[in-house]
Order: sequence, then structure tokens, then C-alpha cells
Amino acid sequence: MSFALRDYQRDAFRCVMRELVERGSRRTLVVMPTGTGKTILFAAVAQAWSDEGRGRVLVLSHREELVTQAQDKVRRATGLDCGVEMGDAGVDLAALPPVVSASVQTLSRPSRLARFSSDTFGLIVIDEAHHACADGYAAVMEHFGSARVLGVTATPDRLDGIGMGRVFPTVAFTYEIRDAIRDGHLVPIRQRSILVESLELDRVRSRAGDLVEADLARAFAGEKVLHEIAAPLAEEAGSRPTIVFTVGVATAHALADVLNGYTASGAVALDGTTDRDARRSTVDRFLAGDVQYLVNCALFTEGFDAPLTSCVAIARPTQSRALYAQMIGRGTRLAPAKDDLLVLDFRGNAGKHRLVTPADILADRMGAEERALTERLAASGDLDLLDAHDMALAQLDAKRRAELVAVARYKARNVSAFDLVGADIPAGRWGGAPASPDLREKLYRHFDRAMVDRLDHGQARELWQRVGIRARDGLATPKRAAILARHGLNPDCTNAVASRAIDAIAANNWRAPEALYLWPELTLAATKEATP
Repeated sequence: MSFALRDYQRDAFRCVMRELVERGSRRTLVVMPTGTGKTILFAAVAQAWSDEGRGRVLVLSHREELVTQAQDKVRRATGLDCGVEMGDAGVDLAALPPVVSASVQTLSRPSRLARFSSDTFGLIVIDEAHHACADGYAAVMEHFGSARVLGVTATPDRLDGIGMGRVFPTVAFTYEIRDAIRDGHLVPIRQRSILVESLELDRVRSRAGDLVEADLARAFAGEKVLHEIAAPLAEEAGSRPTIVFTVGVATAHALADVLNGYTASGAVALDGTTDRDARRSTVDRFLAGDVQYLVNCALFTEGFDAPLTSCVAIARPTQSRALYAQMIGRGTRLAPAKDDLLVLDFRGNAGKHRLVTPADILADRMGAEERALTERLAASGDLDLLDAHDMALAQLDAKRRAELVAVARYKARNVSAFDLVGADIPAGRWGGAPASPDLREKLYRHFDRAMVDRLDHGQARELWQRVGIRARDGLATPKRAAILARHGLNPDCTNAVASRAIDAIAANNWRAPEALYLWPELTLAATKEATP
């Protein structure tokens, strides 16, 4: 390989080659956050595929920016020639390069597919692979049926609920955003939640996993809503280069106009209808620092790299974790003099809707209480998102432990050694003859004398056998077990643990220190009793 990979990229590369080559999987997926080098990863795979004589590589994307970006990255990283199949541009079949970057919209047309034999490519790479369930991708994969398929994405979630497993039955490698931030490959994320009082979302419908855009656009149509966004946006963003996400072309342009009334640093709206040259010119001005705010409608969620972006404003409520992560991902890349990403999360009166928040991008299995506390701790912007999540976990863990201690203490009762070891021994099974003096002397060392004296010989023999079994198993002696049980602690711990615990109780004026309730060896009984 002619270029260096980061440690996690090397791991991902090895996992991909093992899955597709050694294990012979037909299709597999890699999940890595935006800004961690997915393009470099598949460039490395493409080079290995070519160097090992496994055939040509097709890189399939759904946007022009991604097609040209893949071509540029593959050429610069590997030195391999990379052609383009998009629109009027087509590769020379007589001199087909080792890598082709193609638009799925173009290549999926029957007339374009017909140009290529079914065995033209040995590997298909699908960029932004969460789109791969669409019909166009299926047509291409079916045509090149013998090719292996590698999907790369930052967000495997889909709005329509269709599982990615339909296309990719295996996941070769996953790199979580929290790990990328902790490892220093992405910047920390700070969050400010801003309530837009006049933004009412009760009448906004939900369909196919997200809010209906037409309804959202109507909710944002009022000038008051736009001012309630623009004023705090200008104040909170300061001098940070900012990308603003909103809904609907009209809203994007209207918000940019209002925002220009609050700042002299320039706000420009772009959308899918913006002339290509005008779009590139505006982006260049943003990259040069001549424009501070890029206000857009679904234009920069994918395939847009501007590492200097240090503020992302979400003026587009969503129920889609994938969409939210894509929006935030525009600002998580490293850049000189960039310490963090500020996420301004504009919240309306959500009503019936459960909206995605920055906390949701940390983990898709975050519990409701964990999520809510993380969100609350991060909302002021004083803590970055990971620190807020760590603090939330610590607080919830402390709460859980306090509850466990409370349950243990509540369950504590006046327990005797005989209650623990021999309370279920029935009376009168051995004719009622009194226990022998020798046997009683042995039992006096472990149990109350008055209780022992009430036992017949058969009962005493069985009780002594039970004492022996506890000793054989290394469990706490009956007297030690009884002391632990009276304090709500597990009496069936080892004798060594019991000895240390009782020493701690005695040193604390025969009150159990709270720390004992957190010993795993001593909390078992309390946990069992606390479980309904």
C-alpha cells in the first residue's frame, strides 16, 4: 500500500479483506463516522484488489460531489487511474481503468449497463451505503452478479425502516463516533438547546420515519419563527463558520435574509436548484471566510467537506438519527485552530413527536433516562457531549447503587445463624432422643445454646452436616453469615470476604459502612430480593 492508514483504518482494511476474501462473503458493510476517512479506506481496498489481480473496482455513489470526490481521492491516494461514468461522461471501454467512479442514477439505466459485460468488475464499493436498498443499486448489483460488494456508511439507519441486512448480511467493521472523538480523530461536540417559542409542531405529521417536510415548511413559514432562530443563532455562533440546516427551499432563503439583519458577516442560502457555478462560488467564499453562514435545505448532509466548520445549526427538527448524524457530521472534522464543534439545536414545541437530539448520535441503544440526562447536562454547552454522557452514566450508576443500598438496608432483619443454616430441619424425625453432649458442644460454637438444647439427636446431626458443607465450600461460618444477613448483606459469601466485611462493620461501631453494599460479593442477596 502506497499510503499510510490510521490504526482503526488498518483494522477496518484487514476486516474487510478477511470478510470478502478469506471468508468469501458476497457483501459486507463498514460503519465509520463522517470525517474518519471512509474514502481512504475503500481506496486502500481498491488498491489491494487491483494489486492482487482480483479485477476492476466500481465505486458507486448517488451524488455528483461523491462521484468526483471518490475519483480524486483514489487517484491521489493510490496513483491508480480512476475513470468516471456519470451523465455524458463515460469511460473508454477499450482502455478501461482499474477503478471507475460512477453515478448510480447514470449506471443503473439499462442502456448504460449494457455497455459493460457482467464480469467487468470484481468489486463494487457503495459509498453512503444506507441508500443501497434503492432499486438503482439493486439493478447494478444484479448486472455485475459475480462481484463482491463493500458498503461504507456513517449512518446505517434508514428512514423507511428497511433493514440494511437485506443488502449487507455481514458487518465487517464498526467504528463508533464516541471512539473517534476519544481517539482524537474528530473534535468534541458541544450543544446548546434553544427553544423557539412560536414553532408549533403538533400539526406536523410523521411519515416513513420522519416528519413530513411540507408540514414542517408550513410550521417555519412565520416571520416570528425565523427571527426567533436568527437572533440567538447570530449571538451563539459568534465568529464560527456555520452551516445551517433547515427545511424547504423557501425557508432556507427566508432565514438567510433574516439572518443578514443580525450579522454583517454574511449568510447565503443554497439549495438543489442553485446554479452549479453559483453554488461552487458560494462554497469557495465560505471556505475562504468571506461568508460565515451557509443556509441550506438537504444540500450538505452528504458529500460536503468543509473542516473549518465549527458550528452546525439544526433548524430542521427530525425523527431520523441517520439524518441528524449526517448534519452534525459536517462539523466534526479536525482543522487547525478548531477546538470543538458547537451544535445549536433549535427546538420547537414538539408535542406528540419524539425528536432526535445530539445525545442520540452517541449510541442508538441509549436508554430513555440515560438520553434525557445526557441531553440535560449537555444543553448549556458547558460540557462537551461525551463528558455529559459520562457524567450521566456516573449519576445513574450512583443512583442505582443508592437504591441497592436502600433495598439492602430495608431487607435487613434480625436473623439468627440457625435461621440461615438449619431452620428447615423438621422436628421429631429421629425419635426425639436428645443430642449427645459431644455434638452439642460442637454446635455451641456456631449457634445459640438454648436453640441447640432444643434439638434432638437427629436434628443436631443434620445441622452439623450442614455446617461441614459450608466449611467444605469455603462459605462464611454460620455466626458470620448471621451478622451479614442482619445488615442486609449476602450471607453466602466466602469466609474470607465475610471476615473482612465484619472487621469493617466492627470498626464502624457495628454499623455497616455504605461501601460494603457495593461489594459484588455482598450484594447478591440484596439484588435477588430487590428483583420482583
